[in-house]
Amino acid sequence: MHNNGPENISDNQVIQAALTVVNLAGALVWRSWLSGAQSSVIWDTRDLPSGLYFYRLSPVDGSPESGKIILQE
Repeated sequence: MHNNGPENISDNQVIQAALTVVNLAGALVWRSWLSGAQSSVIWDTRDLPSGLYFYRLSPVDGSPESGKIILQE
């Protein structure tokens, strides 16, 4: 049976991942690194037009995840 719950990690495990966002044309509009105990980042979208964007979360030791973001003013 597969466990669908959260993964167990130890207090000293380091998690590293790259988070990138591209626009509909595929141009990179934002990139950030998550590491250690950091579980969130702030993406300042004030200078971006409304529209469809795509994100990709790429852990150093795991499978990447991607999805869509709809930015509305």
